[in-house]
Amino acid sequence: MSTNVFSCAEGREGKGRSLLSFPHDYVVIDIETTGYSPRYDEIIEMCADRFVNGQRAGRFLSLVKPEDPIPAFIQQLTGITDEMVADADPIERVLPRFLAFVGDLPVVGHNVNFDVNFIFDRSVEKLGRPFPNDFADKLRLARRLIPGLPDYQLSTLAGSLGLDKSSMHRAGADCDVTDAVYKRCRAAAVEQYGSVEAFQEAMKAAKKEAAGK
Repeated sequence: MSTNVFSCAEGREGKGRSLLSFPHDYVVIDIETTGYSPRYDEIIEMCADRFVNGQRAGRFLSLVKPEDPIPAFIQQLTGITDEMVADADPIERVLPRFLAFVGDLPVVGHNVNFDVNFIFDRSVEKLGRPFPNDFADKLRLARRLIPGLPDYQLSTLAGSLGLDKSSMHRAGADCDVTDAVYKRCRAAAVEQYGSVEAFQEAMKAAKKEAAGK
């Protein structure tokens, strides 16, 4: 990878906006990776669920063959082994299909900035273009709308809704939980503020007040 590519990736010029909103048409995304650094680690699984008017309209799911072996702790965490990805396509083949499926819809995820940064950097590196989709972070929404939890890890949120946690840390299962929590957050915004629009206005007012202090 060239220095220019890294420079673009680090600044992420062309990256989408973080949304504090609840679009009806969106794509829930989740990726599994070999580590936590978008610069040095690799994607090993990608999932995207497209929703139209809040209803799932399609799924993209694929393993990805990394260039290097999957670390043992990641194999233990995800259950994804080197043998499982041996016949999978590499990222330069999977990513264009993933991006075509997502299209220009906003994306939703849990701590989604992590996923977006990985996808953005790989898109710049492999395809020479950014990943410009706006994104809504369900973690950010849950912290505001589902108070009182000991933490806001995806497994904790799943447990709070009585959802199955047996397949966590696989992209498809994590997308399922993410959408369930996203819908719960939307319902909570209506319950607590009267409407999604009122919630958004309250958040804007709080941001302006905090900026003025």
